[in-house]
Amino acid sequence: MALALTSWTDHISTCTNERSADPDERERCDKLDACNVAVPDNAIVSLGRSGEQIVSPPLENGMTLDAGRIFVTVAQYPADDVRVQLGCKRDRGGHIVVGGRGATPMPGVFAAGDITPGPLLAVRAAAGGAVAAMAMQKSLLPDHRILSAVVKA
Repeated sequence: MALALTSWTDHISTCTNERSADPDERERCDKLDACNVAVPDNAIVSLGRSGEQIVSPPLENGMTLDAGRIFVTVAQYPADDVRVQLGCKRDRGGHIVVGGRGATPMPGVFAAGDITPGPLLAVRAAAGGAVAAMAMQKSLLPDHRILSAVVKA
């Protein structure tokens, strides 16, 4: 989000709630540095305001963050006990790992929507669910009922 906002302003800070950068996020950190996006090490203590205006939120170290606007992200971790019961693998974000058409590495198990990696969009969830449903239905057909792909030149 911080990198996307650099097209609107060059005064951006991003707070990580004291979460250290993951070694796999080196490219992201390098791009934030290149765009002069500040990444304070301390968490925001509270959101300061004066009337309806946001004013310099205080950080745990006593410093304040000069901010006129704040974007907040809320972490979402899928609550999917079924995934655990079926033994499906998760990615680092807690989403079920899927291949083409929503298939998981577990035979006969498909997933779509917010439980899979990608943007949390209703339209994406609906489309992914429809594709996974068609793949599920096809997976249940015996081989003698499946048409081979027709390729036209």
